[in-house]
Amino acid sequence: MASPAFLDLLPQQTPSFWEQNFSPPLSMGVLAYGSLLFVSGSERLRLHCWHLLRQAFEVDLRDWAGTDANALKLWVDKSWLWLWDNDNRWLSLIDISQLQPKLMTEQPLPIPEGARIVGAAFGMLWWERENRLEALDAQGWGKELKPALNIPLTAPLIRFPVDRFSETAFVVMEDAVFFADQQGNIWRWERESQKAEMLRSDVRLNLLPVTLSWRGRREIVWVADSRLLCLSAEGWREVPLTVRPSGNHPVAMGEGIWLPIEKGQR
Repeated sequence: MASPAFLDLLPQQTPSFWEQNFSPPLSMGVLAYGSLLFVSGSERLRLHCWHLLRQAFEVDLRDWAGTDANALKLWVDKSWLWLWDNDNRWLSLIDISQLQPKLMTEQPLPIPEGARIVGAAFGMLWWERENRLEALDAQGWGKELKPALNIPLTAPLIRFPVDRFSETAFVVMEDAVFFADQQGNIWRWERESQKAEMLRSDVRLNLLPVTLSWRGRREIVWVADSRLLCLSAEGWREVPLTVRPSGNHPVAMGEGIWLPIEKGQR
């Protein structure tokens, strides 16, 4: 925490180019390629790409009928920035790998009826629709949104809050996507085989799964009522818990994991 004396000096020490004014409403912000990305406006939306060490850029997102910037979801997947509005059913894709972001569609495209977006991974936008998990390939879309993947589901996916702006239903690793459904099944989709398989069943999950690196290996940690289910390349292991976790999500720090409980963190 900065001392009061240091805080008093901040206005004089802060470069003037840090001070920027944007017309509300504003969307949530995300960080990518050393830049802060966010959207401003109502109906006629603009994407702002702001970098402290180079010129800032704006991209005209065209007309989003009935949409304010604060209703947007932003999701970065490597060189792609996906923007969508679940309420008014609009979707856009921006290439952010270039110095100036490039809009990939002339106008926002309508999200298919009944589709509920999950997130983005491996250059694809994933959504749940009619007992299926579908994925839209960023490289192959046009005026019509035709999913590149279609995975049958046994039950609706469990969705975990990431923060007050967004939620997710899966964990993304280097070569796979993991997700869970409301019947207690844990699934894995592998990028190489393009197939999904059930890994566990009858597991009641409580919190957002997290990835944890320790002793030279990586694990996905799923939080159940009375135990942690840890999945690595060597397989599953279980860690019993003396206190039932409750809250939003655990936090991985170094080789440890903090679990929310009723009276704080443990």
